[in-house]
Amino acid sequence: MKKRELFWILGTVTAVILTQFLLFGKQGFVMDGTIDINVHDTYLIFPSYNIFLLLVSLFFFVVYLGRILRRGFKNKTVNLILIIATIVLIVMVNGIHFILESLLLNTLSAVFFYIQIALLVLLAFIGFKTGQYHKK
Repeated sequence: MKKRELFWILGTVTAVILTQFLLFGKQGFVMDGTIDINVHDTYLIFPSYNIFLLLVSLFFFVVYLGRILRRGFKNKTVNLILIIATIVLIVMVNGIHFILESLLLNTLSAVFFYIQIALLVLLAFIGFKTGQYHKK
């Protein structure tokens, strides 16, 4: 891995940590900490590490998707990082989908289902383009 890639990774992680701190303060970094979200008349409590993992996957997905679109799938390391970030984001979106489904928010649940399908299609396309550019 090149030094440039290490700087991109460290910059993305730094942006995630700053965002987590700005949104949730010190409570977002406590190991047993929770983040409370009030949705309509339901009070949801999530462990802070779940929100942190969602932010990490979302930030890495956005940053590395932009890098891939700019460079045209030519950097194998960037492709691999985006594939991993997309898989983690699909798992997180799946969890959000099931939470919304259990709250009987069917329309919002359907939106997250279609986001998950779109991410799966994008993942297949990224894998195809990666294999196309990096045949041995």
